[in-house]
Amino acid sequence: MAWANDYRPDRFEDVLGQNDSVKQLSQLILRGRVVRNAFLHGPRGLGKTTLVPIYAKALNCSKLTELGSPCGECHRCQASSTYLFRYDVPKAPNKEEVQAWLKAMYRPDKDFVRTLFFDEAQAFKAGAMEVLLDPLEEQSPNISICIATSEPWKLNAAFKSRFTLDLVVQPLSLLESVVLLERVAKRQRLEYDRQALATIARLKRGYARDMVQALEQVSIYSKVITADAAKAVLDLEQGADLVSYLLALIKGDADACVAAKNSWRATPAEQIVLIRAFLLSMFYRDIMRQNISINSIMDEMIEGRDEIIAALKTRLGVETNEQLRPYFLSMVEFWFSATTDRDEGALNTQMLCFEELVQSLSVKMMAPVLPEIIENASEKQSSNIYPSHVSATAPTLKGYLARNDIRDIFNRSSFYVQHYGEHFNVWLTVLANRRSGTNDIETSSAFARFCAGLAELTDNKPPSAFIAIPECIDGNFRLNVIARFPNLDGAILRREIDVIAEKSNCNTAEFRFDAKAVKRAHQTQWSLVRELCAGFVDIGGDERGDLLENLKVPKNVRRTPNPIARPRPIFSTLLSDEAIQRECSAKMGFLSAFDAEEWEHIGGDWELEEYKDRRDEIDNRSLMLADIRALFEHEPDKLALEVARLQNGWPERPEQRQRRWVKNRWF
Repeated sequence: MAWANDYRPDRFEDVLGQNDSVKQLSQLILRGRVVRNAFLHGPRGLGKTTLVPIYAKALNCSKLTELGSPCGECHRCQASSTYLFRYDVPKAPNKEEVQAWLKAMYRPDKDFVRTLFFDEAQAFKAGAMEVLLDPLEEQSPNISICIATSEPWKLNAAFKSRFTLDLVVQPLSLLESVVLLERVAKRQRLEYDRQALATIARLKRGYARDMVQALEQVSIYSKVITADAAKAVLDLEQGADLVSYLLALIKGDADACVAAKNSWRATPAEQIVLIRAFLLSMFYRDIMRQNISINSIMDEMIEGRDEIIAALKTRLGVETNEQLRPYFLSMVEFWFSATTDRDEGALNTQMLCFEELVQSLSVKMMAPVLPEIIENASEKQSSNIYPSHVSATAPTLKGYLARNDIRDIFNRSSFYVQHYGEHFNVWLTVLANRRSGTNDIETSSAFARFCAGLAELTDNKPPSAFIAIPECIDGNFRLNVIARFPNLDGAILRREIDVIAEKSNCNTAEFRFDAKAVKRAHQTQWSLVRELCAGFVDIGGDERGDLLENLKVPKNVRRTPNPIARPRPIFSTLLSDEAIQRECSAKMGFLSAFDAEEWEHIGGDWELEEYKDRRDEIDNRSLMLADIRALFEHEPDKLALEVARLQNGWPERPEQRQRRWVKNRWF
């Protein structure tokens, strides 16, 4: 731990990645050296035992910096051993030991503010925490009690509730990690490759102490810190042997398989551990497309994965990664019961059984992962907002809304809530004036002008949006519209709509604005969407009844329109193909209860919960991409490689993303 100790920060401004904790502590100092009891928690090696001494010194320093850090030079900073006292809980965890130490140390000092620091507090034995309750409750102006733990769940609620300051430490981002490693490398005058530092950062998952220790290890192996040197020292080289073995096994090349095992510099037990971790990592990341970390070394090892998948596809005659799911499951399940017994004979027998399992893989094992989708090849849907695994085709009857139109309306309405957190609350019915004529072309032109005016209004007031459908009932042409204008009240909006209608040779026949939609937003939106789609007709079959029943479209709003030349729905810019594709980039597709035929969950409360998780995930991915772009700004080839590496770990399908919400989950 030599370097880790040597480069431990001694000022708030030098602490990386813990902005919230640093801000809270420095503000206490700047507000007049306010003494507080602090509860610090988070994984090991991230700065808990760094922050406490900085705070303790700042409480006593005679020459603080502008940011509230201790100067490190005055006699009070140099005398920290007279006011900062550390108690190593694992060495003396019992109630009596804690009580005796506290009795000796918990006393005011006329010259200094004391800090009593209990480290690794999860080791407290029964009754030990209760000893601290009274001192914590009284909050002495001259004594700060600080607790650090990597396992806060082991401490009881009554104890944790006594702290006035709750500080969480978190792993560093990729950019922060590389900045830290660069700082150390420069002080050590090391030559380095930033990609090598990024490799170390990913392997050690942003844990500051572990990263610095790893850099020190690599520097002993090589004077120049390169990606190859990092991989060699941190056990990534074994990945090449592992890949060679698995490729030979999948291809059925017995000689190559034996040669790979013989050249593999690992014991049978180590080989089993690596195979198990690598297959599980591939299953989650490459097959299921879930960014779940199994083993930092195996997760970092991306070379050879594509070759293994390609070899399996060739052997089994399948086309997609998803079709490999049952095969990977069988291999992963085999190793669930495996042991790393020291008996080399038993270990070799396990390897032999695994090899037999792989050789026995056949297409007969394969179970369908997705229901078969029957497509009508002659009918193509123009919309391109759906993932490739979802069919976007359906028969169309000329002159009427098609099932795909209804699908588009429901899916885009759901996307509006999931991505923007907004709901439609306006209904418009617009009629073409008599002077505009009654034929399809003239009426379509009038409606097109109205929609263009409405689009201008929505584009100027994001996140406003609308969906419109032209319709003809008993020979009368009309345009039905549902919309949302968050920043306009009903009276102003009605005037704006009337102006647009007049300029378009139309008139507003019906205007409904639900001013109370804030409280019943979901109910209002889906009532409007169902009413908009109530004119769906399939003259050639009985699909109308089935689909409208499934979508819960009330019978009293259902309509039977006449056929018209252009019945397709019109979407505002925010709900256009281009806009949705843009917002769904970085593999952030939206959920569709319609496509899943989860009719009971269409218009459910889950969409607002999904909105919260979706925004957080988009922000998180944007930050990760920004970190990588900042790191490799002047190295386009490496930048492309690192971006691809990151994105390959993101799930392909929206259902596979991790979420906090569980209530009403339907997938």
